[in-house]
Amino acid sequence: MIKFLTHTYLFTALGAGFLYAESCYHLNIDIYLIPNQLLFIVLATLGLYNLIQILPSLVKKSIPKSSYFYINAIIGFLSLIFCLWFVSDLEYEKLLFIGHLCLIGVAYSIPVFGTSLRHIPFIKTILIVYVWTAATVILPIKLNFWNSEVLYSVLLNRLVFVSMISLAFDISHQSIDIKDKLATLPTVFGNKVSYLAIPLGLMGIATSLNVSAQYGVIMAVIDFSTAILLFQSPSLCKVKIFELVLDASMFLKFTLLFLSSLL
Repeated sequence: MIKFLTHTYLFTALGAGFLYAESCYHLNIDIYLIPNQLLFIVLATLGLYNLIQILPSLVKKSIPKSSYFYINAIIGFLSLIFCLWFVSDLEYEKLLFIGHLCLIGVAYSIPVFGTSLRHIPFIKTILIVYVWTAATVILPIKLNFWNSEVLYSVLLNRLVFVSMISLAFDISHQSIDIKDKLATLPTVFGNKVSYLAIPLGLMGIATSLNVSAQYGVIMAVIDFSTAILLFQSPSLCKVKIFELVLDASMFLKFTLLFLSSLL
């Protein structure tokens, strides 16, 4: 089961949907009225990750095709069909915003501009943080009417939250990135990067408390826990379920907020 979740990126894609829902929750956007948007953000993430995953095998026919190649291909193309249907009726401005995120996502791994963007020194994490924050905070605003005074707090909190997760993943993938000759913070400065958990965690807690007086403590606890994961990532990165635990942190905020609202 763990292998299926990691190879198909299903858990990661669901996490994106939960982050989108959490943003809507704080921005006073009724999630019950936008099921297609939630499905789009999940399938767009799922499709992009899966199609990029199979590309090397498509380009280089000598690479043996595993069973996951066909699973990734089916998931990727079905997701792409839904996403194309979803964006077909969108206004030009909204379509352009979604399109630039997709372009970055593709160019991140594929040499669209002559070289893949992740091979540009130190830009890998910046791109991930930007795309995930834009897709889960700015996109809901682009697609919906909204009425909220906490936009900048939500935006900053998401930037910090995704940064902590991304840095923890970078530490986890450090040996792979060194092999691929990628210049990331961990490959250049080593595991001491995990100490960034302290300022990022404090900033995450502060912004969580500023987002919501009612649910800020719940959010702050998740931010604190994510900071702990980042700080401990050098010793935990070899544990097989570490990356799933990182992904799970994306589920917790909205789940706990939703449950607490029912009480």
